[in-house]
Amino acid sequence: MPKPSFYRMPRDKRERLLKVALKEFAAHGYSKGSQNRIIKEAGFSKPSLYYYLGGKADLFAAVVAEVLDRFYSIVKAHIRRTSPGEFWTSLEEALSEIIRLGLDKNYNRIFRDFHDPAIREEIGPYLGDVERVANNWVREVIRAGLETGAFDRVLPMDLLARLMLSEFESLQEWLSMRLVYIRDDSERESIAEATLEVIRSLLESGYAVEPSRVEILHQLEQRRLMAQA
Repeated sequence: MPKPSFYRMPRDKRERLLKVALKEFAAHGYSKGSQNRIIKEAGFSKPSLYYYLGGKADLFAAVVAEVLDRFYSIVKAHIRRTSPGEFWTSLEEALSEIIRLGLDKNYNRIFRDFHDPAIREEIGPYLGDVERVANNWVREVIRAGLETGAFDRVLPMDLLARLMLSEFESLQEWLSMRLVYIRDDSERESIAEATLEVIRSLLESGYAVEPSRVEILHQLEQRRLMAQA
């Protein structure tokens, strides 16, 4: 996770660094991407980079978090809370836009590397921002669905968010390895529809559990919240 100084960096300077890093990692991959090339093109010195970040792994994680933040912005811009039908339609629109961006060779290479087990292990200590952004947009979807009555919250909110985050990440990993095989916009739309159906079936079914059988989970969550109050 970037150092506190990273967030105090002037916005234009931070955006330039992330843009250059995205281009470098997309062109050469994480393993062959050069931190020195990034530093030179972005106008940084090595000491100044380490003032803001922990190194190459931290910078790559910051790039992933930035891309996920763009996806989160798409979700927020598309999601409508007027009715269950509008919620599902708008979520499909958001997923279609995210998949379209995922087809971009830059984004696709970034996520393929992100899901590589060896690379994931190396960048693991720096994933705080990635997890925060991913959690934000999953909770945004859940809140919007609950507000419109598109599905019921059978499980505690925190548990539901964790389960959905795991499902989204699995879908993202699976799709990122296959997006290059999409032939045209028609297939992209079909894949967005299919992805939505997977998400919808999980949310609408409440993970196929009876509310009375998971009451103990709600009690545990209440105890945790009371202990933290």
